[in-house]
Amino acid sequence: MVSQQDQLRDYFQDAQRLVFGQHTRHHLKQALSWHIILQQTASMHHDHQTTKPTTSKHTEKAAKKIDKTATTNNELNIFIILVLINLCQREAYLRLAAHESLGLPGVCPCYDILCLEGLSRALRIFLQKTEIPKFHISNKKSIRMKILPNTQRIRSIVVGAVLHNITFDTDSYNSFIKLQDKLHLCRNRTLVGIGTHDLDTIQPPFIHDACEPKQIKFRSLNQKDEMRADEMMEFYLKDTHLKRYVSIIQDSDVVLSLPPIINGDHSKISLKRKNLFIECTAVDLHKANVVLNIMVTMFAQYCSKPFEIESVEVEQVDGKVIVYPNLSDRVQDISVKKINQRIGIEVDAEKTATLLNRMCLQTKVIDSDRIRVNIPVTRADILHFCDIAEDCAVAYGFNNIRKTVPKTSCIGNEFELNRVSDLLRHSVAESGFIEALTFTLYSCPDVAEKFGTNIENIPAVHIANPKTQDFQIGRTSLLPGLLKTVANNQGTALPIQLFEVSDVILKDSTGETGCRNERRLCAIFYNKIPGFEKIHSLLDRMMTLVKVPYNENRTNDKGYYLNNQGEDSAFFPGRHAQVILCGQNIGVIDVLHPNVIEPFVAKTLQIMLQRSIPADYIRDVFNRFGNLIDVRMINSQLCYVMFSDEISADTAMETINGQEIALVRIGIIESDKSVDSTTASVVH
Repeated sequence: MVSQQDQLRDYFQDAQRLVFGQHTRHHLKQALSWHIILQQTASMHHDHQTTKPTTSKHTEKAAKKIDKTATTNNELNIFIILVLINLCQREAYLRLAAHESLGLPGVCPCYDILCLEGLSRALRIFLQKTEIPKFHISNKKSIRMKILPNTQRIRSIVVGAVLHNITFDTDSYNSFIKLQDKLHLCRNRTLVGIGTHDLDTIQPPFIHDACEPKQIKFRSLNQKDEMRADEMMEFYLKDTHLKRYVSIIQDSDVVLSLPPIINGDHSKISLKRKNLFIECTAVDLHKANVVLNIMVTMFAQYCSKPFEIESVEVEQVDGKVIVYPNLSDRVQDISVKKINQRIGIEVDAEKTATLLNRMCLQTKVIDSDRIRVNIPVTRADILHFCDIAEDCAVAYGFNNIRKTVPKTSCIGNEFELNRVSDLLRHSVAESGFIEALTFTLYSCPDVAEKFGTNIENIPAVHIANPKTQDFQIGRTSLLPGLLKTVANNQGTALPIQLFEVSDVILKDSTGETGCRNERRLCAIFYNKIPGFEKIHSLLDRMMTLVKVPYNENRTNDKGYYLNNQGEDSAFFPGRHAQVILCGQNIGVIDVLHPNVIEPFVAKTLQIMLQRSIPADYIRDVFNRFGNLIDVRMINSQLCYVMFSDEISADTAMETINGQEIALVRIGIIESDKSVDSTTASVVH
């Protein structure tokens, strides 16, 4: 006999195939799932009348939030499928729990449907069973909060709002707590922390301050005893759920009492509380506003005056007073023709406005080609015209978009930049250089300190949260990557000739993303002799291939020439020149200074032995010493020991003598300390 769980799973998998089989490539959002399922569930249900599932009272309550008449199994099953597909975007599946009928794993793309209130409201608006709500600020006098200067050192932003005379039942209260937990996922509370308080137990005005840990003492949420902040740190380090958040403020010399970790027990909310004070502390004002707006707009419907929110006046450190929350809509005028072209449909302005209204976007017609879209604070996911066009397509229905064959069949042309880059790659490779492909991200020392410059003087794009120290910024030059490649190939016979043709990332305030890509070429010749003529000849060959003549008169009207007037500490004096093309500096050709090569290239210790000693024995001797790369036996009495760290001859001598190895000659092969020094010439 087929179990109820198997029946429900089979029932849902059929619906999943209907939707995901055709639309896997699309970003399924809100009404896309709703529209398709509402059209297709009837026939699907008819085919599965013998195996239709039953639903629990939890699902029945949820369905009635959408439609009070939805009592039949068919309508409840529609709701189940809608929720599952909407919240679980690609691999939606169900899980029967002990006290719930469904488990809904996955990440929701829209903040306003993270809770049942928002989801049911969006569904009712889409089904045109209710109007888009109008949120407004109460005329009641605002409570006040003051930010003190000490908070600027750790968590300087705070916003707040009040929900007055709110009535919760068990389901809505649990939904409120769950939404708070979901919105707390702002990079594990490092960006935004939410505090909810019973306003009847506390007296405004409020102070947002930062104090020493030993100066803070209060009873934290659900605890019996008072603790100091430093004691609380140790206590919550043992908490499985909260220990991950302690590090947010633990390393700071001041503690903000104690968001985002825990709230006080004195002002904790409960099912019977009527007035809620909601505050958000943050390091980003935009994210704080988004979180606050979602919290208050989702549950303002339970207030005695639905959708009315009381404001909070926040006095900044400079004395400026800002009122939160800001519930004003963002307004954007959109061309209907542009939407039709983007989606591939033909609808007039009235129809477009109707579609967007069903997506919770209040829209009015301006003229036959213009509509005005009011984007509410609940739709923080709307960032661009493309998002509005996508919502229009979702409401229209992807299945209803007529598939057409393009009027012309053509193959995309290759970008001229890529074509020229490939030609240069072949030409440089034919000159004896080997192409290298290096990482796009570097560490800060790779582009600054190792070249004797300050990182602040380099227009680099910094990664906000780098996972490792090796990937901190976007590369502004290809040279560090090639030098690191040379360092990892010390055992290769000299000379080492490498090149790379790739993009670098430069800051650009005029660009949409604040930066731009720039295609560059870099070639390096690494040997015991500079080999400047090798790089010079490579430059001449490339210029010959692109038919750019050398300008012996060094004028800026045509051709290229070398300008050796400039100096740079990263290069040998007198061995550095700028490549000038028609008056513009397009690159440099130079010999790297040993101080630049040394931090990149590994040191090699040359040892001459009086008797044969196994390489494994030598490796054991030196393995304790620095970062050993390799030990290579040249013959029975000569070996090379390669290190990635600085090593002096005296230290190496002590190590060898301590192991009773008879030493004849020892030398450090370094770029600036030995006759057998290695240098590098580059063009980039």
